[in-house]
Amino acid sequence: MFHSQIVKKNKTYNQCARLVGLAVQRRWFEAEKSTILLKNIVKKILNFHKVYTLLQKSKGVQSGGAYQKRLATLKREVGNLFDVSNGQQQLPATLPSNPDYKRDVVGQAARADASVTGTGLITARRKRSRATEASSTGIKLEGTDSSTDSDTDFVLDCNDNYASCFVKKEELATPISTSQVCGYLDKGGCSTRSAFRTVASVVAASKRPVKSARCSRSTIWRRRVQERIAKARKVRENFKLHKGKVLTAHWDGIKVAPLVGGSRRKLVERLPVQVTGIGVNQFLSSRVIASGSVEHTAAEVLRALEDWGCADDVVALCSDTPTGNTGYKNGAAGLIEKGLGRELLYMACRHHVLELIPKGLFDKLVEKSTSPDIGSLCKQLQEQWDGMNHAAFLPATQDPDCQEFLADRSADILAFVSEQLQKEHTRADYRQLLELSAIILGENPFKPKSIKFRPPIAVTSARFMGRIIYCLTIHMFALTGEFPIAKEKLDNIKKVNMFVLSSYLQPWYTAGRPASAPATDLRLLKNIVGYTQCPEVAEIASSVFKNHLWYLHRVCVCLAFFDEDIPAKEKKTMVDRLQVSPPVKVSPWKRHWLPAKQHLSSLKDASLSSFINKDTMDFFKILRIETSFLQEDPSTWPDNESYKQGMEKVQALQCVNDVAERGVALVKRFTKDSLTKSDDHFQDLLVAQSEILLEEKHSSASLTLAHYGNKIFMT
Repeated sequence: MFHSQIVKKNKTYNQCARLVGLAVQRRWFEAEKSTILLKNIVKKILNFHKVYTLLQKSKGVQSGGAYQKRLATLKREVGNLFDVSNGQQQLPATLPSNPDYKRDVVGQAARADASVTGTGLITARRKRSRATEASSTGIKLEGTDSSTDSDTDFVLDCNDNYASCFVKKEELATPISTSQVCGYLDKGGCSTRSAFRTVASVVAASKRPVKSARCSRSTIWRRRVQERIAKARKVRENFKLHKGKVLTAHWDGIKVAPLVGGSRRKLVERLPVQVTGIGVNQFLSSRVIASGSVEHTAAEVLRALEDWGCADDVVALCSDTPTGNTGYKNGAAGLIEKGLGRELLYMACRHHVLELIPKGLFDKLVEKSTSPDIGSLCKQLQEQWDGMNHAAFLPATQDPDCQEFLADRSADILAFVSEQLQKEHTRADYRQLLELSAIILGENPFKPKSIKFRPPIAVTSARFMGRIIYCLTIHMFALTGEFPIAKEKLDNIKKVNMFVLSSYLQPWYTAGRPASAPATDLRLLKNIVGYTQCPEVAEIASSVFKNHLWYLHRVCVCLAFFDEDIPAKEKKTMVDRLQVSPPVKVSPWKRHWLPAKQHLSSLKDASLSSFINKDTMDFFKILRIETSFLQEDPSTWPDNESYKQGMEKVQALQCVNDVAERGVALVKRFTKDSLTKSDDHFQDLLVAQSEILLEEKHSSASLTLAHYGNKIFMT
């Protein structure tokens, strides 16, 4: 039967052995005899077949006498092959009508017969344990002790309910049964091996036997995957509750190593995509794209929005401002708009735009670097820092070249710096810049403690504030000769610092306010054009900034209607300008206002209403804001319901792309940790971890044993 199934029906050895085992077991049932488990019958058949196969292979190698002797021994074992009795008494004569009864009773008897399965005699301790368990379920077990290797006899009395014959095994505790534990193992970048050692150590420290908990490597791995999938599924379900809210889509590309296959040196392009809105900050995905081209970028953003079902709710786009994103004909933003079939509000990242100004000044006046580092001068300060006397500095207020410039400006600058120092900042270098600004103006931001300088930050150009921080530090220590530098280069550093202190600090630290973005950009542009103290600085700054006046565009300038710092009289003028036709017809895909070169000087007297025309009404259509409040006096707008709803939507907009940068950091971190080789599981991991980071940010509860202790073990 075994070989006929292989030859005629092309079955595997396991399948054939199972069929033979079922046939043998059926014969024993007909004789009312209990048997060992089917899996053990199958094991006996496969072992016998293996011995027979090896014997056939050695038929031509061994001498005739040796082969015949082995063959005779094997034939004698055939009788034992089909002896599958477990040594029990006959099954009860009267059986319940349930057809599974024989199978269940056989399985229970076989579990009791450890000798049949090859594990040896049942010890007295296990007998007592089974007897105790059975007594609690109404099972009568009569055992006979034996000092020989014979099977242990059991008589099962099931009465009328055969289901009561089975004792459920005690559920073992799982040390990582909660999503918190799995989530923080992932957050810590623990591999399966490290997680196993950590969990086993915790179990052992709790004075519990390690064997009493399910903490094998495979169990931990499966549990972590399950929790990631469950967490990601829950996040998706919760995200559906925000259906109908206006959203802003963010993206930023990064090159990372592949999860599996190929050389780790061969990087792949991933595109993290996120959306933000009123009470929404959701990481969507970070799939591998074929290249960083605008077509692949736009296609991946659209795919992610469709996958999460939020494409219809996206009203704005936010990204960095390279031509690949912002080109009004073939940029990724334009392709996304065409893919969605409607015009969107383009919120260019203001941090990225404002970063270009000090970069341009530093490259032209101090030193230009083509490497990822800022420059050799900053690297020199970093190397000499530990050997310098940090008390040997002078503020710019004691510098003869800067005293006159700062005389009527330092008070306003210090007031703004003091106000900003009272706030929380997302990055340490943002606060460091404020501290250095106060010190260089002669104030101590650490009162009542003494002035303390932080070590120089990394010299990489990826740090937004790096160039300014180094310029301020070099300025103060160069005045005393503690950091020697050429006079010409020091004079140029002073020019950069004076412009930054007087005109740059306020726009940078208010960059995250979308409603005030048009007024802030116009004020900065006026300051640059009117910066007569150093025409060279004004020329460099204006040549950079004039190409990035995104928030003076005919549509984005409408954000100023919701700026509380603009007086009602000016808002009234802006409303009147909504009836004026645009001077020239512009492409609907063009997103920023680019002034003519000769027009820059005339901006000294420009106001926000100068950039408003009839096309500005598209803003309200894009953001789905009711415009009835425009018929009322601007002084009454704060009490108008449609204006309040519009204000809520505007405040929910993001005009900095920091969320995408955090998404890039998340992808980079977990690609390096290599916790999974499946891209689908990798997406679940990123979604789950981004949610954990948000929970930590918004939760005030501390991580204590009292908070989590009752959830760590499942009982």
